[in-house]
Amino acid sequence: MNGFEKAITEKMQSIYPHITLDAPVDSSFEFEKMKKKLFKKYPEKIVAIAPAHSKQIIIQTADSENPAAVYFRAINAVNEAQVSTLEKKLTHTHSLKYALNNQQIIIGKTLAKNLDVTVGDTCTLLFSYSDELSTKESSFESIKVVIGDIMNTGIVQYDKYLIFGSHELMKELTGQELVTQIGIKLSEGCDDVTFMKELEIAFNVEANSWKTLYPALVSASKLEKYVMLFLLALIK
Repeated sequence: MNGFEKAITEKMQSIYPHITLDAPVDSSFEFEKMKKKLFKKYPEKIVAIAPAHSKQIIIQTADSENPAAVYFRAINAVNEAQVSTLEKKLTHTHSLKYALNNQQIIIGKTLAKNLDVTVGDTCTLLFSYSDELSTKESSFESIKVVIGDIMNTGIVQYDKYLIFGSHELMKELTGQELVTQIGIKLSEGCDDVTFMKELEIAFNVEANSWKTLYPALVSASKLEKYVMLFLLALIK
C-alpha cells in the first residue's frame, strides 16, 4: 500500500468500519439476532460488529440565529470503538463512552467553530418527521444536549455535517429505536470486496466499504501507484 493510499484508508476508517451493511429501505435490523448469525457463519472473518442509525436533524445554540442541518448518527460507544478509529479522533475525552454519557453528543471541529461552541456547552437538537427540514413549515420535537467532545477527522464533510450520539438519545428525540446499519471489522487478510459480495447474497442486504462509497479516492490512489511505477521504470 503506497503513502497516499495508506493515508486515505486510515482517514476514511476513522468514520467507516471495514464493511457497512445497510438494512432494506424502511426496515431495521434485529441487531442481536443478526450479530449472532454473522459471528456463527463467519467466525474467522469477523472481529467485531457495531449497530448504527442515522437521521437528518437540526442543531442550534441559544445564541445562534442560523441553525445547522446535520446528520445525527446513533452509535453504541463500546461497539463502535471496536470497529472504527473514531475514538482516536476525539480532541478532549478520547473516550466514546465518556463523551456520549448523559445526553452528550460529539460534533465535528468545523461545526463547533461555526456554532461557536466547545465541550460542556449546551445545544438544542430539533427533529421533524417530515422529510423536508424547514423551520417555518415543520413541526419539531426538541431536546437539549451537551457537547461531550469534538472530533477532528480531517474530512471536511464529516467535521461540518455529522454528529454522534447514543441510541438512547436518538430514541428520546425521535421515539424510534432502529438499527439501519451494521458496521463490521474484518480479520486481517480478509478481502473486503469478496466478502461484501458474499454478505449481500447470504443476507439479501446492501454492503459497502469506503472504497465503494468513494470510488474517486480509490482511483486516485491507484493512479499514484501507476505514476510511481512509471517513474521507477524511467529511472531504471
